[in-house]
Amino acid sequence: MGLLTATAFQLSPSIQPRAFVVMGSLASSDVDDDLLYQMLVALRSAMKTGDESDPQCAVSMLNCISRVVPSLPESSRYIGSLFWLAVALLQTGHAAFYREACDLLCACLTALTSQGAFEETGFTATLLEARTSLEDIALQMDQMLFLSFDIDFSFSLASVIFKGLRRPQFKASAVNALRCLLTNA
Repeated sequence: MGLLTATAFQLSPSIQPRAFVVMGSLASSDVDDDLLYQMLVALRSAMKTGDESDPQCAVSMLNCISRVVPSLPESSRYIGSLFWLAVALLQTGHAAFYREACDLLCACLTALTSQGAFEETGFTATLLEARTSLEDIALQMDQMLFLSFDIDFSFSLASVIFKGLRRPQFKASAVNALRCLLTNA
């Protein structure tokens, strides 16, 4: 794993995406917040410098992140934020990220449910609380789409996911995400 993580964080357009795919497959334990933070920094860098016509690197990183979410410890501070990252990617409507964003959304919901995060304050309140650290950018995205997660959480979330039902290649991912919401809510 040490060699793999060292390879994954090297800026090489031909090797880095493959290393992240392998890391997502092999990292079933010993994933901590520090490693996830490094993945998120690499994702941010890939999205800033990436080519829109070839989003392979960012897609492989999202795939890796969604696969390691179940391995995160219960004390991880990132799972709620990762849920909102998935929602933000769905809000952008960028087709290359739709499947991975749905997978990340489901992985986060499943992890939060298995940790019992929704038992005390409920589904909506828990997720909106996780959003407070991202409030500025989240409100901007909501305003662009004329949505309000504060006023009608369920409708806003369903409308963001529903975009995929209109495109045949994303229909299965959209249905899976909606099922995941029903199962974990």
